[in-house]
Amino acid sequence: MTTNEPYDIEEPDLSIPPALPGEVEVRGSADELFDLVAAELLIAAEQHVHLGNEFNLAVCGSSTIERFMERLMYDPDMRSFPWDRTHCWLLDDTKDASRFRRLSDTLVPHSGILEENLHDASAAMAAEGFEHVLLDVGSCGRVGGILPASVEEDTCVGADTINRSTFIGLVAMGSEVLELLNSLEESGDTPLPVQQIQSGSGTTKWYLSATTHEDEHAPWEE
Repeated sequence: MTTNEPYDIEEPDLSIPPALPGEVEVRGSADELFDLVAAELLIAAEQHVHLGNEFNLAVCGSSTIERFMERLMYDPDMRSFPWDRTHCWLLDDTKDASRFRRLSDTLVPHSGILEENLHDASAAMAAEGFEHVLLDVGSCGRVGGILPASVEEDTCVGADTINRSTFIGLVAMGSEVLELLNSLEESGDTPLPVQQIQSGSGTTKWYLSATTHEDEHAPWEE
């Protein structure tokens, strides 16, 4: 029997967020979560540049973070972001460097970042750490481009380097990802990639939302 009534999809209860190492921020929607991540990124960059330093931002190449970077280009609240004093590092890429090309196509024409300050995953492999890292979490336990099973042809900065960063932000959206985070304490002896990420001497921050961007936007709204 068919029905025209909408399915009743139960969203996870975030009134008590998962027990995670570090700070935890919860928002009611993916859009609100992106707004928070952007606002805190802007504050961090401006504070760093105010001290006379260049700002080193490292991002993974996932579709979620790619969408976030695109959003920064048209967000009016981000117009003061000091891109001309920023180095942006890509943490992972495929063999054909497709993720770096997309990041370059997003940032170089629109942000004001110097082209030589945009660094691919091979360059990031040689870094000792970064000021600000943004990763997303997948329902399989991956974090950024670090997968439960490595893909040999991909280039990916490892957890040891990421953990030497001053700030690590982990974006976790959607019911499946949140279910995973709630079950981490019960996982087996082999830790998932998401369990291997934590800043050694700085801040680890989790950004949680029960919905994803896809949940909130129809395809024709992209």
